[in-house]
Amino acid sequence: MFRTIVFFGTLMFYAIYGFFLWFAAWIVHFFSQEKADYMIFNSVRRTARLALRIAGMKVEVYGRENIPPKGSASVFVINHRSIFDIICMYPQLQNRTGFVAKDSLNKVPVFRIWIKKLNGLFLNRDDIREGVKTIQKATENVKSGISMCIFPEGTRNKDLTSKTSMLPFHPGSLKIAERSDAPVIPVAIYNTGEVFEGNHRRMKPSTIKMTFGKPIEVAGLSKAEKRFLSKRVEETLQEMLNAYEK
Repeated sequence: MFRTIVFFGTLMFYAIYGFFLWFAAWIVHFFSQEKADYMIFNSVRRTARLALRIAGMKVEVYGRENIPPKGSASVFVINHRSIFDIICMYPQLQNRTGFVAKDSLNKVPVFRIWIKKLNGLFLNRDDIREGVKTIQKATENVKSGISMCIFPEGTRNKDLTSKTSMLPFHPGSLKIAERSDAPVIPVAIYNTGEVFEGNHRRMKPSTIKMTFGKPIEVAGLSKAEKRFLSKRVEETLQEMLNAYEK
């Protein structure tokens, strides 16, 4: 319990500290929006590393050679098990990266501002028109050089009987990649569900495994091939997850 209190207390401290960082970034953005973005992006990466240490998590990363360098935008497609999935992601990344979050997080004070400052977006699946706007904005982000993380399952998979199962991908979940022609990088995260959600909401020191798969090139695909892109990525991600238990 003590580890859990310290963990969330640290996140709250950095969330509040963000007001000073946001002000500094606001000044910098008059000279360079990119530099302002990286100020916030790098701060989040440092905070995520600290959070992982406090939680007692060791992250083993495979396929680092597939992580895009700074200035190269991609669409990361990730299986979703825990609130720790995104915390595990950010320390590994080099390029500015936002993520598509469920609309309910837009109602959480302070954290919703952090998500927006990271070029993150909120997806309302109940409002088709608003959903289309979110996809359009995410596509614009990628075309401007900002990578995007998406969780095509739409919500956390709470199945505790299997660490490798996934929920079905939502239709149209790969639209951002299809419209931007950015490469898709499947990311398989294993064991994050055991850290908190699967341990009665208490931190449990654990070893997390992450694999960054080979980029799937979207540019040059025919319309027919793009229609099957989501299924192709889903099958690839499932194979990556299954490999952890072989």
